[in-house]
Amino acid sequence: MKKTPITSRIKNAWAEVSGKADLARALARAHREAYQAAETNRLLQDWVFTGLAPDDELRWSAQRMRDRARELERNSPIARHFLRVAAMNTIGPNGIGCQPQVRDAKGDLDRALNRYIRSKWLDWCRSVTIDGKANLNSFSRLAFKTAIREGEAFVRAWRSFGPNPYGFALEGIDPDLVDETFNEVGGSGRNEVRLGVEVDQYSRPVAYHTWDRPARLLGQARGRERQRIPADEVLHLYDPDRMNQTRGVSWMVAAMVGTKHLDKFREAAVVKERIQASKMGFFERKEGDFGSNLTPDDKRSLNIEANPGTFLVLPDGYTVNTWGGDGPGTQFGEFIKDGLRLLATAYGTAYSTLSGDLSDVNYSSYKGGMLNEKDLWRLLQEWWIEKFQSWVYREWLVSAIIRGSATSGALGLVLPKPDIGVYGACRWSPKGWPSLEPLKETQAAIAGIKTGLTSRRRHLGEQGIELEDVLEDLAEEQDLAEEYGVDISGPSDPKSDARGGADDDEGEAAPKRGGRNGDYRESSMAGRRRRF
Repeated sequence: MKKTPITSRIKNAWAEVSGKADLARALARAHREAYQAAETNRLLQDWVFTGLAPDDELRWSAQRMRDRARELERNSPIARHFLRVAAMNTIGPNGIGCQPQVRDAKGDLDRALNRYIRSKWLDWCRSVTIDGKANLNSFSRLAFKTAIREGEAFVRAWRSFGPNPYGFALEGIDPDLVDETFNEVGGSGRNEVRLGVEVDQYSRPVAYHTWDRPARLLGQARGRERQRIPADEVLHLYDPDRMNQTRGVSWMVAAMVGTKHLDKFREAAVVKERIQASKMGFFERKEGDFGSNLTPDDKRSLNIEANPGTFLVLPDGYTVNTWGGDGPGTQFGEFIKDGLRLLATAYGTAYSTLSGDLSDVNYSSYKGGMLNEKDLWRLLQEWWIEKFQSWVYREWLVSAIIRGSATSGALGLVLPKPDIGVYGACRWSPKGWPSLEPLKETQAAIAGIKTGLTSRRRHLGEQGIELEDVLEDLAEEQDLAEEYGVDISGPSDPKSDARGGADDDEGEAAPKRGGRNGDYRESSMAGRRRRF
């Protein structure tokens, strides 16, 4: 058999490899054409990406993002306003209302028992923290702003807490105390620790490893000890962006850089305006003229303090040139607006909400923006009720029942049945928003209620109002009106009058009504009932 020369074998091998390489390059070109987002060319060379797991990304970035978000809240009007608006629209000025929905053996609402439970709940809400300083509304707003600003909030439940009359209190844990640098690989008989969170084989949190105290000064963290808190005592509030993400990321992350740049631009423009307003001048010596009082080598500086309404005499041979800058330019306002619009998109709010600028907003655009924004607030309200409010209510209910049973009713809740699960039903009433067209929407609501397409409770719930509260107010008004002999029932029904109903203005004298002290008196209208 004739052997192929070595040079020919090398050429054949090279041709085979070269063909495969050409094929690989062709496939790569086809792939890049199909997915432009995966291309790497001269226009995308500065597109930096890591390709790390979510916890690995947070391990080196979480602390810096938290610090920058806090700095923005302290010093940026935009970021501070956003956090306040988010807390105000999600939690509301009066918090999220709670209406217990316990039913009796017949399946009807037990109104007396529900009122009793609600009164105890409202009593506990006045002081909910272990230090006794915060009520539930203020603590909720703080925890919510923390979850947005830093991406997560930790709340610890203190059960059988003696100083609290219901045996239950809350404690907020700063995210810095949950050490994201503490990581351990799981093994036989040992759980894995991810960013300070201990998880089991199913990635369910088992415990949280926190520092016993903060590092009060930079570099003075010596002497701190790490403590292990069981997961059933800790509520970890965060909204993950990726699967298998153990810790939270600031919700402001996409707007941080833009907010900082916009604030710096505004600062530079303000400083420039201040310089322009402070007209400065310089003495300039005429060429070849040294003056009669100064020599070429004279090092003395010429300074003049000008006062309004005065005229000064300059040294011989000198003139004055003024300088004051040229202002921010005509594009300053448009640049700020464009920046705020982009930031409003990143924050998830309407431009008018973030900036407070209504100069270029018409009714249609304002209404459309508000409708989209309300959907965001409702989404956050549902998330907060599910994650925080319901959890707190269940924990309080169990502790209050246990405390009430142990103290024979002196404190806590005393309920007729031992089954705690019977009393957990509750309806929440988050903050609503006033109507942009109250007359039209009220008329539509009335029509919907009459036709059975909606209910009073649903209509009021959209405004953050409880039907029970409205009925209680109406009952109190009716009792007060009867006490004073005033008719507030509204105009009489013409159909009723046609059927023979007596007209109040022409009818018989009104009956005597009870006064404040239990006595009876006649109406001040001498037998006629006043009508509002």
